[in-house]
Amino acid sequence: MKVDVRRAALTGFALLLVLGIVVEIVAARHFSPPYDWVGNTISDLGATTCTTVNYYYRSVQVCSPAHQLVNASMAISGLAMIGMATIRTRTAGFDRFAGLLWVVAGASTLGIGLIPLDVSPDQHTFVSIPQLLALPMAVFSSAIQYRGAICRAGQVVAVVGLVSALWLFLDFNALEYAGLLERIILWPAFIWAFLTGIFGQRRVQQV
Repeated sequence: MKVDVRRAALTGFALLLVLGIVVEIVAARHFSPPYDWVGNTISDLGATTCTTVNYYYRSVQVCSPAHQLVNASMAISGLAMIGMATIRTRTAGFDRFAGLLWVVAGASTLGIGLIPLDVSPDQHTFVSIPQLLALPMAVFSSAIQYRGAICRAGQVVAVVGLVSALWLFLDFNALEYAGLLERIILWPAFIWAFLTGIFGQRRVQQV
C-alpha cells in the first residue's frame, strides 16, 4: 500500500495539536487554586511562578506546577501549525492565503509558549491575539478546499470560533468566560485539523 507522505505529515502535525489539549487537562489537575475551565485562561496554565495575575478586569491567583509542559506544548503546537502551512502551500491547488493564516496562528502560538503570561503580560497579550483570530479564518479557508462533511464541519468550527473571538475581544463582560471561549475557538479547530488529515478529500480542481 502506497503511503501518502504529505497526508501522513499533516496528520502527525495535527496530532501534536490534539495532544496539546491533553496537556492542558493534565496541567489543570495540578493547578491551584482549583482550575476554573470557564474563567481561567489557557495562559494561566503556563504561568511560571505562583503569583497573582492582574488582568484589567480582575485579579487571578495562579500556581501551575506543570507550566513547563504547557509552554513546551504551546511552542510545539505553533511549530506544528507552521509545518502544516508549509506542506499545504507546497501542495498543488491549495490556497496560499490559507497557508499564510496557519503561519500567523502558528507564530502566535509559538510566541505564547516562549513568553509566558507572568514573564511579560503585555508582550504575552500582544502575541496571543493573532492566534484567536487567525486560526478560525485558517480553518475556514482550508475547509472550502475539501469535500463533504469535512468541509461543512470546518465551516461550522470556523464560524463559531470567529464569533467567539469577536465576542471575547469586543464585549468586556465576555472576559469572565475567557477560558471557555478560548477553547471554543481552539479545541474544535485542532480536532478538525486532525480529522482532516485522516479523512479529508480535496475538491477536484476545475481546469
